[in-house]
Amino acid sequence: MKSGKLEILTGGWVMTDEANSHYFGIISQLIEGHEWLSNHIGEDYKPRNHWSIDPFGLSPTVSYFMKKSNFSNGVLQRVHYSVKKHLAGTKQLEFIWRQLWTERQVSSVCLKDFSYISVVADGVRLGISGAALLYDQYRKKAQLFKTNVILVPLGDDFRYDTPFEWESQFTNYMKLFKYMNAQLPWNVNVRLQRFLPALLF
Repeated sequence: MKSGKLEILTGGWVMTDEANSHYFGIISQLIEGHEWLSNHIGEDYKPRNHWSIDPFGLSPTVSYFMKKSNFSNGVLQRVHYSVKKHLAGTKQLEFIWRQLWTERQVSSVCLKDFSYISVVADGVRLGISGAALLYDQYRKKAQLFKTNVILVPLGDDFRYDTPFEWESQFTNYMKLFKYMNAQLPWNVNVRLQRFLPALLF
């Protein structure tokens, strides 16, 4: 975690159900989660980014609390399709989320997640079609952003729970990326990288 290869997002005890939770519960679970991190990982470890991919509703109050908790960025998932359509059409999927009562500094990112592609052996035709499918999805997603960097979260509530899963996913994506980058007509340079530094360089 010190090198930045693994990051704990938000760091709360749970992910808040933003639509129904009282602000006391939201703040309390953040405090409890951050105290646990301080006691078990180290006093100097503080989450920097917020992850909100599966709440039942979004609340501007939560983004306000995230700002007050010193988070720099956020990832949102459950957004109404018409909002996503509008943001995609105006290339605003990366946006500043602020409330009417706050200054203009809270930034968040709104993206759609991808399903998993199974591990494939070298030379298997499925790997080629999987790479073409993934390339097409990345290409379409890239057209919705202002930069040439896209955030593609990998995983869900029940992923990466064993070393085998980590290794399988990494190996599979490396094969797919190697194939995609070798396709000269596609003109891509796909790689795994931390999202925020990629935006800066």
